[in-house]
Amino acid sequence: MKPVQGLPELRAHQAASLEAAWVAVSRHWPSAGVSPPYWAVAWPGGRALAQHLLGDPEGQRGRRVLELGCGGAVAAIAAARAGAADVTAVDIDPLACLAARANAAANGVRLEVLQSDLLGGSGGERWDLILAADLWYERFFAHRVSAWLRDRAADGCQVLLADLGRAFLPRRGLRELARIELTDCLGTEQGEGLCVRICQVMPEPRQDLRVSAESAVAHQACV
Repeated sequence: MKPVQGLPELRAHQAASLEAAWVAVSRHWPSAGVSPPYWAVAWPGGRALAQHLLGDPEGQRGRRVLELGCGGAVAAIAAARAGAADVTAVDIDPLACLAARANAAANGVRLEVLQSDLLGGSGGERWDLILAADLWYERFFAHRVSAWLRDRAADGCQVLLADLGRAFLPRRGLRELARIELTDCLGTEQGEGLCVRICQVMPEPRQDLRVSAESAVAHQACV
């Protein structure tokens, strides 16, 4: 347990490196088929979101917040510390959920932690703010995440993400809110200096509504 890099007011269980965490997890659960322990380090995107939220406590007060793919839940904990009324942290990895609960307890905040894949459903009305960071590494999963977040924005939810220039993050439909300079001492990125963009996913017309409108226009043209 140690302070999160650049956020001394937050503490989290963190490995010396992702590789060290992977070795330790494999040693303790050799036959469990566990996922890579991404929850064992405080990734730059989550740290940037946390810094952004802590810098605007009035903007978070009383809100219902979700952190998607939370890992160790640094951003969710920051939202709770900033005054959010109800904070949910969700991840598909059971060990990430354990880490999120432990980190929340260490920071004296209450989170609802769910082991779940939310991407197949809706539910945007449950939250005022959705946070996402460091989820755009793999093409298919990135597509699922981006589509789900756009739908939640269309539901009226504010969606904030942290962008380090990941290859599979769609660039359209994003409004930049801030740029945060970070250092990376854990070796999770190439180079030590990082510039993280905090972006809002802007609402777009739903695809089914666009298709219906185009069909109606085509029908009128034929009548």
